[in-house]
Amino acid sequence: MRHRVLALLTTVLVVTGPARADFPERPVQFVVPFPAGGTLDIVARKFAEAFGEAVGQSVVVMNRDGASGVIGTQVVANASPDGYTLAFDANGPLTVQPSLHKTAYDVASFRPVCQVFSYSYALAVPEDSAMRSLKDFVAKAKDGTIKYAFGGVGTAPQFAALQLSQAAGIKLLGVPYRGDPPAAVSLKSGDVDAAVLTAEVARQLNFKILAVFSDRRLSVLPNAPTAREQGFDVIASTTAGLLAPAKIGGDVAKKLGIACERAVKKPKFVAGMKQLEQQITYLPGDRFAAALAADTEAKRRLIQTSGIKQEK
Repeated sequence: MRHRVLALLTTVLVVTGPARADFPERPVQFVVPFPAGGTLDIVARKFAEAFGEAVGQSVVVMNRDGASGVIGTQVVANASPDGYTLAFDANGPLTVQPSLHKTAYDVASFRPVCQVFSYSYALAVPEDSAMRSLKDFVAKAKDGTIKYAFGGVGTAPQFAALQLSQAAGIKLLGVPYRGDPPAAVSLKSGDVDAAVLTAEVARQLNFKILAVFSDRRLSVLPNAPTAREQGFDVIASTTAGLLAPAKIGGDVAKKLGIACERAVKKPKFVAGMKQLEQQITYLPGDRFAAALAADTEAKRRLIQTSGIKQEK
């Protein structure tokens, strides 16, 4: 009888295997592939708090900046697909960089969990600049001597400048930096004539705004005209959200998606975004994936027509 009981227990253990804890059983990590202090980083930290409450675990934010977002994005592409290492990333490293460089990943290396927010850019100059409008900027740029700062090759600020160059028939000398903060410092110090920055950073640092690259005036800069108002059809924005490695299990991905949907509705997060004057533009995973696919194609076409050097 004893042998039969032992045999039965052994069979049960073999069939069922050891009990596994429900996800998540330890803290989750958000990798932000840009420097601390930028818009993406600030929102990521606010979202991490809301997401942690929604998923029932603490969330740690880690900055792994460099190579226009490629380094940190690669970290998540290589991570174990268990849901504990996620990217809080902008569209640039996902939809642009694989078309420009020999990245070991592309957008298919990830499973989009949710889009969280989006933000627009502004063309900023020092307060004492003689330029007062986008037309002044274009006129001065005709001689090809204007230098502008932007947050990395292949990022939305550079594409905004490329679109402006094409629309206005001018040439601009771009100086890349590792994100908004160092680009803004360069403009403050007079190393460059202008910078393409997020609208919020440009406002906070009291730069003179010549144009915003949006389809309408922004609430954070109500007196700043759009490029379109001034005769140049240039729109540039960044979308950002949460992504997991592509091979993540469906059950874990579903839990992450539910936590996302709950997090963006948390009163503290909503209030924090309002205070930052940032727009929540939530999309579930499938719609976020479709938006990234469309952006990949649009950016590929712009790369082909703009003359950006592609490293293949």
